[in-house]
Formats: sequence, C-alpha cells, structure tokens
Amino acid sequence: MRFVSLTSNKGGVGKTTAAINMVAAAALLTDKKVMLVEADPGARTISLLMRGYFKPEKGWIDYLKGEAVLEEVLVRSEVLDNLYMIFSSSTIAFKEVGDKEIVAEQVDLFKKLIKSSGEYALVVVDCPGKPSIDDLIYGTLTDLYLVTGPNISEVKATAEFRRVLNRKYYEIFRREVEVAKGVIVNFLTPSRSREDAEAIAAEVGLPVFAAIPASPKVSISEEKGKPLVLLDQRDPASRAFLSLALRVLSESDISHAKRLELERKIRGASHFGFGALRRIGKIVGRILRRSGSEWR
Repeated sequence: MRFVSLTSNKGGVGKTTAAINMVAAAALLTDKKVMLVEADPGARTISLLMRGYFKPEKGWIDYLKGEAVLEEVLVRSEVLDNLYMIFSSSTIAFKEVGDKEIVAEQVDLFKKLIKSSGEYALVVVDCPGKPSIDDLIYGTLTDLYLVTGPNISEVKATAEFRRVLNRKYYEIFRREVEVAKGVIVNFLTPSRSREDAEAIAAEVGLPVFAAIPASPKVSISEEKGKPLVLLDQRDPASRAFLSLALRVLSESDISHAKRLELERKIRGASHFGFGALRRIGKIVGRILRRSGSEWR
C-alpha cells in the first residue's frame, strides 16, 4: 500500500480537489479500501464525499492527541463503499498539539496500524494549506507532493515553498533531503497539459507527478456534491485523475475487472482497445511506469 500527502502554500490551487478525486479514482480501481485524511481544517471534503450535512464529533487531531481511537474517527463515505475518511474537525495546528517528535511518532504509529491491517490500498493526506511543521512530518513519513496552479505567482510561490521545506528540514534534522517527491499541476490548458506541466515543474525544481487539465465540470461537481471522477469519467480532468490513481496504486491492488469496466464506460465497448484480460497486467505495468497523466 502507499501513503501520499498533498500540500501547497496557496489556497485555490486545487489541492483538496486533487486529494478527493485521487482517492475516489483509486476506490473505483481497487477492491481494497482507500482512505482520505483531512489534516487541513479548511478543506471541503465533507460536501463531496458525504450526502447532506455531516460533522463527526472527533477527528484527526483528536486521534493524534490520543483523545480518540481509530474506530471513533473513521467514517465511510456515502458515495463509494470502499472509501473511508478521517475528518479534521479541529482548527488546532500541529505546532499547537505538542512536540513535533511526539506528533511524528503518532503519525508513524497510524501508518503501521493501517499497513498491518492489510485492508487498505492507499491513504491520502490533505495537508493544511499553508507552510507548517505538518509538511515536514508528512514529508518524512509519506510521499509528499506539492500542488500548484499554472499562474506565474502560484508557480513562483510553489518553488519558494519547496526551498523553504528543504531548508527547514536541514535546520531540524541536519541532513539535506528533497522533502517533496514531485509536483501536481492543476487547471492546465487541455491541449498543452503535458508541455506546460513540464515547464512549470522545471521552474519549481521537481518532476511532474500529474498534469491535470482545466475543466468547467470541477465547479459543477462541487455544486452537485460529487467528486468529478464520479460525475463524468469521460471528462479530461477525470481521465487524468484516474491515471494518477493508477500511478499511486500498487499493481497488485488494482482490480482488473474494475479497470475494464471503467475503460468500457470511457471509450465504449466497441472501442475497448485493451484486448484480452491476459494483456491487462502488462498494460497496467506500462501505465504505472509512465510519468504522464493522460489516460491511455
């Protein structure tokens, strides 16, 4: 299984949208459970993953502080049976919870608990939308990715954020480490998604992890209270999120049957294009090795 964290230092770049659609896409592709941890108190995951108003009594911070057990904070989504969430339910930042080593230990214990269960294929953490010690903790314990939009100000802010993370890491741990693994670029011009993402990633100084084209249906999905990948799987942004999910899932966790079903919905049964079931393993392996984010 894999633990992934998404972070940004600016609001409005689509961090939470990417987190929601990544886990929803993964849930569509695996028979195992997937989880979204809402570590960002300002995120709006509830409206897209739960029908109607919902607010749990306890959440992620309560769990880290030892004031709740996992069973008390874990909530199953109403839109996908194998998608689970832990909501923030608190505005308390990590630095206010306690010593960073204690918090890091709690996060590490959480990882070990989830991994030992064998039930989960993916856990995605939606980090707070501002630079904090949270990002360093998640950066050391998970695969951390920076999320940015295509505007010059957003790209420059992301590049500076990367430098700050690396500098803070060195100040604390006295080791030079690239904290973030890559960059997810949102709201790209569809016809130039890959090219523009490569240029932006070069400016930030990280490899492209995903290039997500702009889609007017993102706002529609928010209005309807449903992740984009469930609203319209033919949409270019949905296809990019599905490809992103294929990259973060282990090949052994991908359900070939679900993969085939999605391909039929997207391309139509008469244009399936993947051949017999025996070829799926090879195809999935090739997709997982690709650095692009277009649904092939």
